[in-house]
Amino acid sequence: MAKSDEVLGKLVNLIDSKEWNAGTRLPSERKLCEILGTSRNTLRRVLAVLETRGNIAVKGGNGTFLVSVNGLTARDEVPMPADDNGTGESDKLEARYLLEPCLMVYAAEYVNDEIIEDLQNRIVCFSRAILASDIQSVLMIETSYLQRIMECWGNEIARSVIGLLQPSLPLVRKVFNAMNEQEKNDYFALVVEVLNALKQHDKTLLESAIKSRIVNFCRLSEKYSCLKLSPILSAVISEK
Repeated sequence: MAKSDEVLGKLVNLIDSKEWNAGTRLPSERKLCEILGTSRNTLRRVLAVLETRGNIAVKGGNGTFLVSVNGLTARDEVPMPADDNGTGESDKLEARYLLEPCLMVYAAEYVNDEIIEDLQNRIVCFSRAILASDIQSVLMIETSYLQRIMECWGNEIARSVIGLLQPSLPLVRKVFNAMNEQEKNDYFALVVEVLNALKQHDKTLLESAIKSRIVNFCRLSEKYSCLKLSPILSAVISEK
């Protein structure tokens, strides 16, 4: 069993034992590390899993809160559609290209230095997941990275929409397993570009960075999974 799975199980058991209730502020990272007997990096990965599932919410400056215990299990899965036959993936990518940049640009108005620091920590975890070819963590961390930005806005519907727009794990796995090292480096660099745009408070650059990420994944999906893209996405790719 991976260390993160073990820690996730311990944390879920604590919550199941009614140690904390919905609305409760969780202990600090340092305290949780002591309770669970783990490192901060492993803890952050576990918290990212629960955040992606919607069980916890990180409130900038206020800490981490237990939001819901619904569907809380120690099974390390990202709550994304599980189809890998391409059904709905093209429509999802099209919706993502049209909606995600607008939502993210608006949420970026509320990003502060504390959020930037948190995003930088997630980028470190993201790079490690890529190097380890841990595809499930790649998707999980990237999704929580985007949702963390959306939390600044405070609109839970918009945050949920961002999660629903992300590609399924089977599609990401198929694409990632076929990518060469340069493509993986480019994949990571495009996520970093989003962070750099946030640091500069440049909305135009941010919108461009987000669209570039999505277009890049569309290209890779078409190349490695034979996904048939919508006319809108095909036209965008041909223009790039």
